[in-house]
Amino acid sequence: MRRILAGLIVIIVYGSLYPWHFVSWPQGLVLEWPRRLDPADALVNVLLYLPLGACAYWAFAGQRRLFRLIAPVALAFLLSSSIEIVQAFEPARHSSAYDIATNVTGGALGMLLAVALPWSPSPELFLMVAWAAHVLFFRFGWWPVECLGWLIVASAAMPQRTFPWRGLLALACYGALLWRGLTPFHWISTGSSFNWVPFEAFLVSNWEQTIPLIVSKLFWYGAAVWVLWRVKPSWLLAGIVAAAFLAAIEVVQRHLPPHVSEITDPLMAVLLCAGFAQLAPSDRKAGA
Repeated sequence: MRRILAGLIVIIVYGSLYPWHFVSWPQGLVLEWPRRLDPADALVNVLLYLPLGACAYWAFAGQRRLFRLIAPVALAFLLSSSIEIVQAFEPARHSSAYDIATNVTGGALGMLLAVALPWSPSPELFLMVAWAAHVLFFRFGWWPVECLGWLIVASAAMPQRTFPWRGLLALACYGALLWRGLTPFHWISTGSSFNWVPFEAFLVSNWEQTIPLIVSKLFWYGAAVWVLWRVKPSWLLAGIVAAAFLAAIEVVQRHLPPHVSEITDPLMAVLLCAGFAQLAPSDRKAGA
């Protein structure tokens, strides 16, 4: 779990300091409090640090109870305040004490969520939480794909070997990924460029539209890894196949507007696979 926590910190730092164009002197007041509060910005900041708080609580398992409750909030504060100070040297970013407050709130809520959950962290729990967030944001697509999502969640809730149609579920999941990646099938002969900057499309877009998309991708790409693991218990193999499949879709998307062809989706599959291999109980890590 500590490796997952370290990975989350790296991702937060990467996204918070993008595009990494620093100047030698701050562009304005450091850690000023905004005159007008933005609820959408507050929601983004809370959601960004919520997984950090939960992972920090789980990462310090075995420590004293009081330490496990304080450490996630302290970590959220130290990370957020450090990033906000550095953001003062990045003209494209805005340094704000309001962001620290909302980030710490997200870390605290994540910690409380981890305390309240009756289950240990696992790939199956991740899929169920991601699907619940998908439903919460009401980002629905073609109804057969949505029904498949419910079936995957139902399979994740079952004991490891009781679901009898693992192979068919994997085929259906990859068929859904293919449909999502190629629709509306408007082929053009001139291909667009391939973007090698990870997560750039997310970072430059409107967060109100981006968050539901991220949640949806976390579920489907996580499911792509997990359903393969159910067929052949090897996290390494599942991650390679899922990433290669998504990379092939991205290459084809160069000729399918309005899709944007980029490295982000295959990279998400690799990161999710690495996280699942860490979350899996010790008796299920042999294939990692």
